[in-house]
Amino acid sequence: KERAQRREAKKQRALEVIRRQQKHVMYAEPAQASAGQKVTIHYNPENTELNGAETVWITGGFNNWEHTSRFGPLAMTRDSALHYASTIDVPSDAFRVDFVFSDVKQGDGRYDNRGGFDWHLEVQGSTKTDKPLHVVHIAVEMAPICKVGGLGDVVTSLGRAVKELGHNVEVVLPKYNFLSYSPLLGAMEWDSTFRYNNTDIHVHKCIVEGLQCFFVESGGGHFSQDAVYMGNADAGRFDFFCGAALEFLASTARNPDIIHCHDWSTAPVAPIYWNHFNAGGLNNPRICFTIHNLDFGQAAVGGAAMQSQVFTTVSPSYAGEISGHPAVAPHLGKFHGVINGIDPDIWDPSNDQFLPLNYDENNVMEGKAA
Repeated sequence: KERAQRREAKKQRALEVIRRQQKHVMYAEPAQASAGQKVTIHYNPENTELNGAETVWITGGFNNWEHTSRFGPLAMTRDSALHYASTIDVPSDAFRVDFVFSDVKQGDGRYDNRGGFDWHLEVQGSTKTDKPLHVVHIAVEMAPICKVGGLGDVVTSLGRAVKELGHNVEVVLPKYNFLSYSPLLGAMEWDSTFRYNNTDIHVHKCIVEGLQCFFVESGGGHFSQDAVYMGNADAGRFDFFCGAALEFLASTARNPDIIHCHDWSTAPVAPIYWNHFNAGGLNNPRICFTIHNLDFGQAAVGGAAMQSQVFTTVSPSYAGEISGHPAVAPHLGKFHGVINGIDPDIWDPSNDQFLPLNYDENNVMEGKAA
């Protein structure tokens, strides 16, 4: 219970940081919207797509735009030298307010939809809750069982963070030979068997760091080596894995909302999905692709960038560095730099057994010195 309370406190502090970061453009009164109450939205167009607008309109809805109630277009009232404002009624069954701004009531004009993500306010006290998403990561690394670099850390920490938000998260990995000796996978058990590309595939499952993981074993020996990366053969091995992972989802009647693939190694997931699986029963997913390092597999990265619905990289600064690359530049409209975070449970200095002195905010100097 104490741990849950700490995590909730951290979540609320993070939301407060987000509100402060956005306040120069958009803020709400009250800061925390409540179901069944009014909320006033304030907007400053000066540093947005609507800079110089003489009139600002707001159009919105609720619950990821799926609620029957909508509002607007409403002409916002100037309430200060910089801000426009509009007050809306939040339904009792709304858990989120969704909205965009524009300089026209409708039709051609300028729109601020926050880079394609729309603007949102989280709502407390709703009689309904957001439905969970089913997210499947397809990756060749995962910490701590088969980590080589930062990709493995991201798969684990991001998966755990999204699961903590209430979503269903699964991870599909190759079953490398060395995993048979891992003390962390002693509970591995058989899940399913099917054929892909004239090859028998056996899938095993195990919980790793709280996440349901599936391990694809190839009867053709694609992953029978004792290493993640083997050199020149990797492109063929991982291309096969990408198709087999999608066949696993299809053969087990999984139809997730999001398939998240990572780097050049599982970049082929995007074109394989759209060319060979979307027209069949596996027709629900949208593809998210993350570039962890553009130094490798640039052709595969370009294909995934083109055929994903959104693609990201590990920070806004790295996004700026690679935005001019031919694999990235044609698709900048759906490209976002999202800074990597850390898992506060795995990397918690207050209970890390490998530190000589555990510390928190109360004794950070002593802990760092030790």
